[in-house]
Amino acid sequence: MAITEGAKPLTVLWAELNVSSIDRGVEALAEREGISERNFNSSIGLWSNSRCSRHKETNQVGDWASQRGIEAVIWTALKPGLEKDSRGVVPSLSDALGYLHGTSSAVRARAEEYIRRAPAQIVTEYRAAIEQEFGWAPL
Repeated sequence: MAITEGAKPLTVLWAELNVSSIDRGVEALAEREGISERNFNSSIGLWSNSRCSRHKETNQVGDWASQRGIEAVIWTALKPGLEKDSRGVVPSLSDALGYLHGTSSAVRARAEEYIRRAPAQIVTEYRAAIEQEFGWAPL
């Protein structure tokens, strides 16, 4: 599930995670996303009947989960941005394209893999423009 304040609603996907506890789920998500333990509270969202993170979207996620009988939800709560120093600011489409044109080939290769591997149902203005600009069709 992806939620960014001010963004247009779009289709999101979710999957069950087979772990023994919420804490193990948080650790597994952090490992997958490369989030250090000191950033768990700021970069991983959590909702359950017994505890919740303090992210703005927690109530929305909780309502969604409750309607489906889901006991707990964890999600990446990474702030938008292009560089670590600019996190929290949603870049314009022009800025995002400019960043990709001007970044190193290694960073661009990671971005290409991310765009190409993202599920086809996830259609955003950014993704459509990046696919067109760079020819990065889904795999």
